[in-house]
Amino acid sequence: GEDFDLIFDCVGWASSPEEMDRAATVLKRGGQYISNSNFKAFGELAPSSERGGRFFKAIIPKADADDLDLLVAWVEAGRLDVVTDQVCPFMELRHALRESVAGQ
Repeated sequence: GEDFDLIFDCVGWASSPEEMDRAATVLKRGGQYISNSNFKAFGELAPSSERGGRFFKAIIPKADADDLDLLVAWVEAGRLDVVTDQVCPFMELRHALRESVAGQ
């Protein structure tokens, strides 16, 4: 449990308040769950909410080259650990997204 400071959801995993509660079980207290793809779950909760000391936000990101360079520098310096569930060839993207949404 409670291992992560931040979850950045790019596929809309937490699509209900119940799934947001499940996500809260792996976030540290004060941690953040940020989604850039699933605004339905936040509709009844507002664009941001707090559940058990964990924060949930829906955003529309705007990145520029400087932002991306900063993230790369953090990864290279060991300040940012990126946890990747799986890597797949682009041709398998549709199948991988279906599996992700199904929770597999």
